[in-house]
Amino acid sequence: MDRLTTRAFWNGSYEKALAARGQHSAGSEAPPRKNLLKRVARRTLGARLVDDLTSSYTEYLRWNVIYPRYLPKTPGAKVIEIGSAPGHHLVRLRKAFGYEPFGVEYAPRGAEINREIFAGAGIGRDNVIEADFFDEGFADAHREKFDIVISGGFIEHFQNAKDVVRRHLDLLKPGGYVVVSIPNFRGLNYLLLRLLQHEVIPMHNFEIMRLNAFRGLFCPREVECLFCRYFGTFSLGLFNDGDIDVDRPLQRLIVGSKILVNPLLHLLPVQIDSRFTSPMLMYIGRKKSSAECGAAVT
Repeated sequence: MDRLTTRAFWNGSYEKALAARGQHSAGSEAPPRKNLLKRVARRTLGARLVDDLTSSYTEYLRWNVIYPRYLPKTPGAKVIEIGSAPGHHLVRLRKAFGYEPFGVEYAPRGAEINREIFAGAGIGRDNVIEADFFDEGFADAHREKFDIVISGGFIEHFQNAKDVVRRHLDLLKPGGYVVVSIPNFRGLNYLLLRLLQHEVIPMHNFEIMRLNAFRGLFCPREVECLFCRYFGTFSLGLFNDGDIDVDRPLQRLIVGSKILVNPLLHLLPVQIDSRFTSPMLMYIGRKKSSAECGAAVT
C-alpha cells in the first residue's frame, strides 16, 4: 500500500497533542483552556448558547443534520472506525445512536490513547484493535463483520485511495453503511494550508479532493450512494487537530479567531457548500447484497 505517512509520524503526533494539553498519560485529561473572550461570553450569555455558537458549524452539520438523516437507527449495530485514535468520534456515535464501537489503529501510542478514552466511557479496551488495517490477517478475521464502517481523514494519506475504499467495503456486511470523509485542501483552504502547515502537504492525496474523483472511489455496482458532497461553509479548525502549536504565533492568531468566525457561520441565512471554501467532503453509501449486485450487472 502506497502510504504518504509513517507510523512514526502518527506516534509523534499523538505525543505532541498530549503534551500540548499538559497530559502525561493517556488517561489523564487536563481541563481544556478557554479563550478569555469565550469565558466572559459564557458568563454573560449562558454557557450552552455560547458553546453551541462557537462550535464548528461543520461538526454541527455532521452530527445534527447528516448523520441523523443517513445513518441507521439501530442500537447495538457494530461500527468500526479505521484510524480510530483518539476515539472521541466513536464514543459520540455510541451516545447518539447506541452503536457498539470498535476501532482499528496501527500507531501504538494512538491505540493506547484510544483504549483509555474507551475505558473512560465504559467501553471495553479490547474493542480497540491494534493492527495494520492493510494486514491480510486483519482483513480475513473481520471480513463482513460490521454494520457500519467509518473513516475520517484517512484515505487521503494514500496514493491508491480506491484500493483503500475497497478494504473498507470488505469489512462491511451486505446492507451495511460506509461513511468516508476527507478534508478539502483546495481553493482557499490550500492557501491557508501553505501558510499554516506547509510541511503536511506531501502527506495528502489532493487528486481525490475533487468531488467527481472522490465519488469515483466507490463502485456504484457495489454501493448505493446516499450522500456525496462538499459540506460546511468554512472552518478554521481544519488547520488544527488539537491544541494550537505554541511555536507558531500566526497559527495561534488565525485558528484562534474561530471564536469569532464560528458564530457568524451559524448565523448565516444561507449556507454554501463549495469546492473553494468547504472544509470537508463526505460519502455515505449502503453496501448492496449479492442479489442487488447481480441485478445491477444484468
